[in-house]
This record gives sequence, C-alpha cells and structure tokens, in this order.
Amino acid sequence: MDNTQPLSSRRVAVGIGSLLGGVALSAAAVIGVAAGVGAVWHATNPSVAPAAAATPASSGGASLTLTIKMASTPGGEAPVYVGSNGVGAPILATLTAGVPTSVTIVNKSPMPHTFTSAALGVNETIPPGPSTVHFTVKATKTGLVSWDCEVPCGSWVMSHAGYMTGELKVVS
Repeated sequence: MDNTQPLSSRRVAVGIGSLLGGVALSAAAVIGVAAGVGAVWHATNPSVAPAAAATPASSGGASLTLTIKMASTPGGEAPVYVGSNGVGAPILATLTAGVPTSVTIVNKSPMPHTFTSAALGVNETIPPGPSTVHFTVKATKTGLVSWDCEVPCGSWVMSHAGYMTGELKVVS
C-alpha cells in the first residue's frame, strides 16, 4: 500500500478489502453448508433413490417423468431439464387440462434444483442427485405454462428456454 496516501484513504481501502474477503468467505461457507445439508438429507432419506419410471398415476390421471442431468450446452457443461421433447426443447412436455398429472423428477446432477411454476401452483425442491421427487399437478387452462429452476445453475442455461427454464404445453 502507498504510505503517502492519507490515513483515512488507507483505512477505507483496508476496510473494503476486508469486506470483500468476508463476503467471499461467507459465500464459500453457504455453498459448503448447502452441499453438506443436501448430502445429509439424501443419506437420511432413502425414499429419494433414483427411479426408473414415474409413479403409477391414480385412476384417470397421467404421469410425466423429467430428468435433470449434466449435458454439453453452448454455454458449457451444465445441468439441464430433459422432458419428453428432449434436451433444449423450449416446450418441456405436454399436460392435459383438468387431468391430475403425477410428476417424477429424477435429479442426476450433483446440485439441488427446483421445479417452479406459479401457474401450476408448484415450487418443488429437488435435492442434489442422485435423488427423485414426486408430486402432482393439475393444469386448469389450455395454453403454455411457464416453469423454471429457482437455483442459479449457470447463466447460460438459466437464460435459454429448454434448459433450466421453459414452458409446458397444456392441451384439452
């Protein structure tokens, strides 16, 4: 540090450096705790073992299996949602309006995710993989329904439909 600077300027510079260092250490601690919690949660909840297929739907219902896996994207290797329309499809899958749909999400990526859709009233947390989550949705209107992952998974996949954000098509 330049000792010719006034003492107040040096204190500000040291304070800013200390603040930035503290922020970096805090972020690293949060990431470490989140990974540890996910690992402990998975280890203590054997019901989240990977499933090969969706849970059988109740009578009159439908089922949908989505997978989160690591894939090569134009933005680099990143986790992506894969539905019946494949990797990178802006429309992840198709639902039928008025029909309860049993959704199974198999997470094969090493980080947690969410499946969030205000229109469907769902905000499911998916623990780090390997894990499996089951829930039921019921779309009420036909058209396109937006969904996304609320966990920052990578800037490219978060900003391009068909990866960690996109739509579901609801038909009659």
